Amino acid sequence: MSCRWHHRDDRHGPRQSGSGRRDFLERPYNPHRIYRDPANRKIMGLCAGVAAYFGIDPLLPRLALVAAAFFFPFPVIPAYFIIALFLPKRPPRLYASPEEETIWREVTLAPDRSFYALKLKFRDLEARLVRLESDVVSGDAELRRKFRDLGV
Repeated sequence: MSCRWHHRDDRHGPRQSGSGRRDFLERPYNPHRIYRDPANRKIMGLCAGVAAYFGIDPLLPRLALVAAAFFFPFPVIPAYFIIALFLPKRPPRLYASPEEETIWREVTLAPDRSFYALKLKFRDLEARLVRLESDVVSGDAELRRKFRDLGV
């Protein structure tokens, strides 16, 4: 029995529509995960993948890894290679645009802030809809429409 959220094989990344655009609503998962990034790798791409996940310069995780390997070589070096072997490679077209990547990163790393921003946007939208509804329902809208039709 398959789960209703994973109705297709998601190991190969998001599906693409015929026009090359991603169907954003069809993806049942957040694509923002830690991947190995072979395109920006120095050894196996693990530090580049961690940097891409957090949206930072890859130099920072690399320096942290070198410092940790200097002080604790036995657990750090084998752990690096074991994690790199089991971590999937980053799909070539993971996001449709840099803006989409930024949105997913914000949702993943600071969901409360993202929720608050959406709440404010919807509150503003609701206020605008209430004003619009009151203008359309009021008698003034009919009067304005008649003046517009007269050409005045």
